[in-house]
Amino acid sequence: MNSLRGHIQPCVTQHLQHPHNLPSHPPFIRSMQKGYTGAAPDDCISPTHQHQCPYTSSTSSFRSSINGRIFNITLKLSCHSHNIIYLITCTKCNKKYIGKTKKIPLRTRFTSHRFDINNDRGTSVAKHFNLDDHAHQHVNTIAIDQLPGSDNISLLNKETHWIHTLGTTEPHGMNIKEQESFPISIRFK
Repeated sequence: MNSLRGHIQPCVTQHLQHPHNLPSHPPFIRSMQKGYTGAAPDDCISPTHQHQCPYTSSTSSFRSSINGRIFNITLKLSCHSHNIIYLITCTKCNKKYIGKTKKIPLRTRFTSHRFDINNDRGTSVAKHFNLDDHAHQHVNTIAIDQLPGSDNISLLNKETHWIHTLGTTEPHGMNIKEQESFPISIRFK
């Protein structure tokens, strides 16, 4: 028991000193800080270790900006989830963007969005958060749906469904255009 206690105390201390665990920074702001790696120290990862994910908001529902409809999130999703549909919301103007991850976790996908925003790349998300009156502090990301073990076509269809359902295409949202749905399953090798 003493050896376990000896391991837990340094882990907790190290965890509390890690920059992404400072309580004064909301998760979506912490994740945008330059130099932030997004990872807790390796020796702090354990079944008893719980920390606020710096990439996603903790919420059980989200609202359409177009019609006000509320959608409940019924799955247990985190920044470690993959094959998911995610929603980026601008907390300044409430415009939304729907995206998907394939075999990578949300935290990896969001890292590329963060890079694009910080470097003012030409993506629709980066362009939006680099507008004069917007900033990376206005980014809020949540995982909303998952298709575990699904093929790319099913994931694309699910992404298209959410883009259409939430009305996230320009000018109301940040998606450039609606994706084309594929009614049949086609497998690429």
